[in-house]
Amino acid sequence: MKSIIEQVKNFDIIEQAQSAKEILSSFLISYKQKNSWKIRLIDSYIVFCGLLLIIQFVFAFLNGLFPMNSLISGMVVCIGSMTLSGI
Repeated sequence: MKSIIEQVKNFDIIEQAQSAKEILSSFLISYKQKNSWKIRLIDSYIVFCGLLLIIQFVFAFLNGLFPMNSLISGMVVCIGSMTLSGI
């Protein structure tokens, strides 16, 4: 049984990054081939709403929770838009 230090020394980050890049590129190629432009448009809208949710959360974390009502309403709107566009 290898120690943890030996396992970490054998762990090659560049090789793992290349493997992840190959997996992502093959996924994107098959995604573009199998889905129509309408589905890709809806999926991009869902990703956009998710990014807005993350941006709002980070802003609230950095700035504070002073306008709590607007923060909650903005997050609920993002989650609702993601949910309803996925139906």
